Amino acid sequence: MVSEETGAKENLRLPGLQMRKARNEAGISVEQAATALGLTVRSVRALEADDYEKLPAPVYVRGYIRSYCALVGISDMPILEGFESLVENGKQNQPGGGSSTKWSDRWKEKNGLILAGCGLALLLLIVLLLFFFGVNAEAGTVGSNRL
Repeated sequence: MVSEETGAKENLRLPGLQMRKARNEAGISVEQAATALGLTVRSVRALEADDYEKLPAPVYVRGYIRSYCALVGISDMPILEGFESLVENGKQNQPGGGSSTKWSDRWKEKNGLILAGCGLALLLLIVLLLFFFGVNAEAGTVGSNRL
């Protein structure tokens, strides 16, 4: 009986569940919420599922939460506190735990891969430019010797 109460309290702290409940009580569909917020239906569903991996950086998610709360007429403070708690603890979709890797760590990892890809592309561009100008320099030298 105590574990059921604890589980119920934990569910009440999940920001997505609170937002979904408020949206349903306001009689607003997911599609209507998405249109009013300027988001995709997928993004609204991700917010309501506390699936922040499918959303952009936390700074944007905080803005989405503020706008969502204003739309459904609830205070954004407890929702934002729940969001911060989930982000800090790396919880995703599960009241009792979540992913073993923090959401912020996954964000940094993705940015690192993008940076590495850009560096590799730049290196390739430099090699191609050196090859191109190196060949043209040789051709120019050879051509001038013939005159």
